[in-house]
Amino acid sequence: MQMMENSVNITIRPMAEADLGEVSRIQALAYGADFLEADAVIRQRWQVSPHTAWVACTEGRAEGYLVAYRSAWGCITSLHGAFEPEPAGDCLYVHDLALAPALAGHGVGRRLVARAWQAGVEAGCRLTALVCVQQAGAFWRRLGYETAVPADGAMQRLLQGYGDGACYMHRRLPQEHAGSPGVAGNGAPVQPVGDR
Repeated sequence: MQMMENSVNITIRPMAEADLGEVSRIQALAYGADFLEADAVIRQRWQVSPHTAWVACTEGRAEGYLVAYRSAWGCITSLHGAFEPEPAGDCLYVHDLALAPALAGHGVGRRLVARAWQAGVEAGCRLTALVCVQQAGAFWRRLGYETAVPADGAMQRLLQGYGDGACYMHRRLPQEHAGSPGVAGNGAPVQPVGDR
């Protein structure tokens, strides 16, 4: 899928094993030291759910990525922990979205999210959720995500492991307009909290 975004030629394609080194490079550019995951963790996450992992490329080189997996609403993967997909889950958990600084502001993050939403809808998921870190809440709210508090105490403790300011966010997947970030609404049973 070729897309022109503000004169940056972007190709979004499924992540391949050969991309994992670039994913580590992009992660190091996008995240603080506390969030950097070991190469073995990145590989495990790709291996358990390769059909929900994509890269955004410019001139053939990966410069952004998104990794997600099928889960259940309210379930959180621990920081640096292994993915444990829930085959019967109806929630697409977006674990990681990262872009090289050169792609910031070109709509590439929205395009990666749209690809993930489309895959979630095709898999029968109704919801999408994530843990928001590094003050990225405004980006996710623009895509219709809302902050929620997981009801399970163990999940709340896992969320705390992501550091100060981390919050769990969710929304309904747009069933009629798959791939159209910005359609609001969620409907999941949550305890809403204010913006963080």
